[in-house]
Amino acid sequence: MSGIGIAEVARRSTRDLPAPHRLDVWADVLTSAMIPVYVRASNPREFEANMTAAACGPLTVVLQSGTPHTCGRGRSELARSGQRQYHLMMSLKHTYHVSHRNDLRLAPGDLVLVDSDLICGIDLMRRYEFLNIGIPVEWLRRWVPDVGFLVGRRIPGNSNWGAALAAYLVQLLPEAVANAPIPRSVLADQVGALLALIAHEMSGQEPHSKPAERSLRDRVSDCLAQRCHEHGLTAEAVADSLGISVRTLHRALTGCQQTFADQLLDARMNCALRMLESKIFARITVGEIGRRAGFADASHFTRVVRRRMGVTPQQLRMRSGTVSSDTAAGHAAESDGDQ
Repeated sequence: MSGIGIAEVARRSTRDLPAPHRLDVWADVLTSAMIPVYVRASNPREFEANMTAAACGPLTVVLQSGTPHTCGRGRSELARSGQRQYHLMMSLKHTYHVSHRNDLRLAPGDLVLVDSDLICGIDLMRRYEFLNIGIPVEWLRRWVPDVGFLVGRRIPGNSNWGAALAAYLVQLLPEAVANAPIPRSVLADQVGALLALIAHEMSGQEPHSKPAERSLRDRVSDCLAQRCHEHGLTAEAVADSLGISVRTLHRALTGCQQTFADQLLDARMNCALRMLESKIFARITVGEIGRRAGFADASHFTRVVRRRMGVTPQQLRMRSGTVSSDTAAGHAAESDGDQ
């Protein structure tokens, strides 16, 4: 986000752009304002987006809103990037998905820290409004020496310090920053201090883990996010792809109070939830989504979703607005036939 030079508040919008060019122009806007990204939408002619931004000391506060779309950074965007930076993101309205070291389902108020050096995908499934705080690498490291520990992890908006940071960021909108009666560097320092407290709070959830164990745990998580769709995927196969022994893999996960089976199930659930809550997969049956996510059969998939989410996959789809009740009923009948 260091690309923006903001005296007060900068504003950008697709409102006055020709519909056929909005996606490409908006990708250019995001690239010049922040970092190179791709932007894709199922209905390009209906795409709308708005942005306001303001400098907050060393930080850049960006408020974005618009219609559903996907965006992110692949190898092409990484190759075109300049200085590395972090981005702290939080939705103000609806749930959305982020794929960044882990597949995350983030509710309003949840936070995630993104590293511009890593591949990232964002799926905004409904009209959205969220904050994106650009953070210089060296500045954040003064507050959080082990920044990698936070990258790509869900920071719950209802945790002790997560709730405090979420409440603070809701007040840290570009207009408020521009009109603040105190130095903007002081406003920024509150973000750094709260992230430091969050890092300490989250590290306390893994009292016996070591940095090397957490690092290996993250590598296992990255691998599972890519391979969870493989039926019969084993710890041996993952360990072999990472160039480590099975014993080392299990020891690292145990040090983080986790198991391979739990991590694999989490990866498959995150993969399935992204498909269930995306209109792109609206015509695919629940049973097929379960299979694509790596579940052995539709009944097991349904039980896992119900246990974790409190609703069936069909109900989750209707609640997310990705399919109608009639379509969901038809898919349920097809899935029953698969069992």
